[in-house]
Amino acid sequence: LIETGIISLRLPKDAQRSEILMPDNRYWIGVNLRNKAELVSKTKRIYTNAVLTEYKLEIGNQERIYPLPTFTIRELEEPIPGVMGVVQPLPSFGGKRGWSDIQYFNKVSERLRHKNRAISRWDIERLVLNQFEEVGQVKCIGNFQNEQFIRKGNIIVIVIPKIKDSSRFYEPTFSQGELNRIKVYLQELTNPFTQIEVRNPTYEYLRIKGKIIFNELESGEGILNLVNDTAQFICPWFFANKMQAALGGSIKISDLFNWIQGLPYVEYLTGFSIGQIKADISNKVYLVDTANEDFVGENLEGGTPWSVFLLSMNHDFELLEKPEYHEATPTKLSEMRIGED
Repeated sequence: LIETGIISLRLPKDAQRSEILMPDNRYWIGVNLRNKAELVSKTKRIYTNAVLTEYKLEIGNQERIYPLPTFTIRELEEPIPGVMGVVQPLPSFGGKRGWSDIQYFNKVSERLRHKNRAISRWDIERLVLNQFEEVGQVKCIGNFQNEQFIRKGNIIVIVIPKIKDSSRFYEPTFSQGELNRIKVYLQELTNPFTQIEVRNPTYEYLRIKGKIIFNELESGEGILNLVNDTAQFICPWFFANKMQAALGGSIKISDLFNWIQGLPYVEYLTGFSIGQIKADISNKVYLVDTANEDFVGENLEGGTPWSVFLLSMNHDFELLEKPEYHEATPTKLSEMRIGED
């Protein structure tokens, strides 16, 4: 249960429909997990009678390489007795387009350099990008300059998937099954004594708080524009395919303040502070706020070398009627929403 897929269960012939706790006349199935039980909470839906279909292209025909969107397939081409309906709950996957001349020469040049062996960090990164088209960014992190996070002889490979829909802000991650496939692939190409861990980045959310006056904009429209524009400032890689996420996470507080203050529809900003949902190497999460008395420094820093900043969609902006200075106040845990901040 670590990724989307089909599970086949073999039921015993002597299965009984009678049940003490559950209603009768049904077969009740219980599934137990030995580990990774927290992944069960990510299960969105369970369907019965699932099958895997495949479309085979003719040589030279790349017409249908692009994935079919969800619910595109609605009925069978030829009816099958007993089948009442068809549902396609997921987009299609797999299939690769042919290389252009430039891509071909690039792939050949890279192959001549790494010779299909994962020796250096560059080798590992290029091998993953070439083998897994769904990977948009990969970063290999070793022990050097990261001694407190990574042991000698260990390598952590951070992978970020390609952004499929930049119009809807979300947290791009791979499932545990996809991470396992990348790890198995690399283990076959690296030194057997090297310990490899493939993981998603640790996303740390920034929550902005302040008092503001908009210039010729209604409050709702102004806040919506401000959140969207700030998201592009903090996470430009999410909206531009050719940009890469800054692993390690670092942002200068004054840069963000000045940038917001310089927006054409912002007239005045005061009481400005940033709350950071910070995670350490043990995945313990705690709140850092620039308005706290114990906060020191000009920058917000990520908790790990693989941390990436994202903008929380929940903010605390208070509208002012006239420009007047206000002290910044820290965000309280009681002001945050479970599952949203």
